[in-house]
Amino acid sequence: RIDSNKIKLTNELAWAYYQDKQSEKAKKLAFENIERAKKLNWNKGIANSYETLSDFYVNIDKRDSSTIYLSQALIFYRKTNDLPQICYIL
Repeated sequence: RIDSNKIKLTNELAWAYYQDKQSEKAKKLAFENIERAKKLNWNKGIANSYETLSDFYVNIDKRDSSTIYLSQALIFYRKTNDLPQICYIL
């Protein structure tokens, strides 16, 4: 069963992988979480996952890809009216 708690936990795990320089694992989890969050129509989860992907691409110095995913995160943060995250991205 997919729920928002599972997505939150796996996003935290993806972030931990990212910080531990295990970028490929972080990337894989982030893509999986985008799909999970979309199935739930959970915009904040989608946004968080796109932001994790953006961080992954910064880590491997692919700034164009990072910008694309950060733009996607911004779209979904705007849908949730998450002003702190919107300001952080902008």
